[in-house]
Amino acid sequence: RCHALPDTYFIRVAFSAFSQRDKGEMTSVQLGLFCFIVGTVSGATIVVDEDNLGPSPKEIADGILDSVPDGQCTEDQEVIVCEGNVARLTCPPDTVIRITEANYGRSDFPTCPHPARSNRNCGNKAKSAAVVRNLCNRRRHCVVTATNGVFGDPCRGTYKYLRVDYDCEPAFSINTCEGGTARMTCPAGKVIRVQRALYGRTEFRPCPHPARSNLNCKSSNSFSIVNGRCKGKRTCVVSASNGVFGDPCRGTYKYLEVQYICG
Repeated sequence: RCHALPDTYFIRVAFSAFSQRDKGEMTSVQLGLFCFIVGTVSGATIVVDEDNLGPSPKEIADGILDSVPDGQCTEDQEVIVCEGNVARLTCPPDTVIRITEANYGRSDFPTCPHPARSNRNCGNKAKSAAVVRNLCNRRRHCVVTATNGVFGDPCRGTYKYLRVDYDCEPAFSINTCEGGTARMTCPAGKVIRVQRALYGRTEFRPCPHPARSNLNCKSSNSFSIVNGRCKGKRTCVVSASNGVFGDPCRGTYKYLEVQYICG
């Protein structure tokens, strides 16, 4: 699980207060650059309010950067797109998408301005979430079109939008050369959930060998075999061999690549 971070940091800064209390520490230009960098690193939204006294720059930096866990991703990310547009969901490397909530419809007035937005009780959360989960769960990247063709029309005559809440779960990836044994394990209380599996060769670099020119080599039953052996278990071993997966490309040195999460 990722560690939660606040959705938005509202940092209220009084430039006059800085000049009195932290004289010479930071100019307005430096402050703007500071907020941009911190926002980029932490994923936070930085709002500078010159009318209210706030903490010093050092206090701001310490508070925000200390709350960003190393190597972890941000939970509860939200994407909103207006009807007819495309929502793009993405997670950092070695993590995958987990949809927590979604709704195609309308529940407020300000979002996606349009003359036809008086109905603010529009949508089917259960159906919307099911559609988005089917398209996005357990993937690193995903696109969803906010249209009636994808979700159905929950309220005719109303201009809608798609809101998706998701987080990024850590995913484990192992690569085992032909003839070796892939070993998957999860901590106590967690079980293996296989995301993808490939026995064959689609890249040149893994498992160096003279016989690796064929990069269009895939065993069609890779996922079903690994998932059948490992799903729901805390530990699992699978041999990377033709005896287990068949030989999808004779004469090519292959490997088994598995991506899984512990859930």
